[in-house]
Amino acid sequence: MASLYMSNLLLIRLSDATFRDPSAFYPTIDAALRATSGRGHLTIVLSHPSFASSNNAALFVPVQRLISLIYIECVRISDSRELSSAGRAENHDVTILLDGERVVEEEWECVCVPQGEEEVLEEFLRKYREKGGSAALPTLILPREGSPDPTPESTRPSSAAGPEPVSEEDEKKGDFGSVAVGGTFDHLHPGHKILLTLTAFLASTKITCGVTAPSLLAKKAYAECMENVEERIAGVRKFLGKVRRSKSVEVEVVEIGDPFGPTITDAALEALVVSRETLAGGHAVNEERKKRDMTELEIFVIDVVTPKGIASGEENGWEGKMSSTEIRRILLEAEEK
Repeated sequence: MASLYMSNLLLIRLSDATFRDPSAFYPTIDAALRATSGRGHLTIVLSHPSFASSNNAALFVPVQRLISLIYIECVRISDSRELSSAGRAENHDVTILLDGERVVEEEWECVCVPQGEEEVLEEFLRKYREKGGSAALPTLILPREGSPDPTPESTRPSSAAGPEPVSEEDEKKGDFGSVAVGGTFDHLHPGHKILLTLTAFLASTKITCGVTAPSLLAKKAYAECMENVEERIAGVRKFLGKVRRSKSVEVEVVEIGDPFGPTITDAALEALVVSRETLAGGHAVNEERKKRDMTELEIFVIDVVTPKGIASGEENGWEGKMSSTEIRRILLEAEEK
């Protein structure tokens, strides 16, 4: 039986084509998950020259699509193995990073690359050993599209359209220093991770995250299975610490007892990241800032994701979206059995 690792690292170097459509690496991701212990963690590091751009705002849409498709594929793989939503919450925790510089400083049980990317592996191992990492670190060369046992095309979310072109308006947005985001962040799931990762992708100096206080959550479904606010804040802080652009980017995670939090008191904020279903809340923030003679925030919108793909609209109340409510429901049912 093949070894299973608790802490697994997967390095993927993207071409322009696989940036637009990462499905060639879906068999690689599947194999990496199979090599990761059920309660282990898989970190996927994506690299592409554009990630070093000083105008990350212009890349917001294509990068959002890229990481959304990969997180969706991770969920699809779990579903194909007949795992419950609760199982996904507890098993095969996945983090996608857009900067692999700091991973050489961490301890790993195994490092993986797709077939044909052995030079990426050798470069990582050289840096890893220079930082004092084990010379005996296990490595895996994993299949990719065209290798034996690829993931069947018909079972994948569609990604043929590729990312949207960068608009002239987006090209002019430039870089942002201080960026805000907010939410409940209960039982951190891929939808949360996409939201937080894109916030970190935009912020060059500071990330401010508001985590909803219990007083605003009393009417949430299955509230008895909700994590306490300290756990939620700790989870967000830990995740943002991993995905921020560099260690010099400040991370501030605060409990908020109203819908606005620091977004209507912090004059240094420049941008706000919201999901498409909470866009109205973003507009409300700017209305409040105008009343206080504060500069309006640039609003960036994250698409809602489901296990089957990126949601096209709210006509069904975002039915099927990845949600903490569903995770809490399954946890409660498990407790009652």
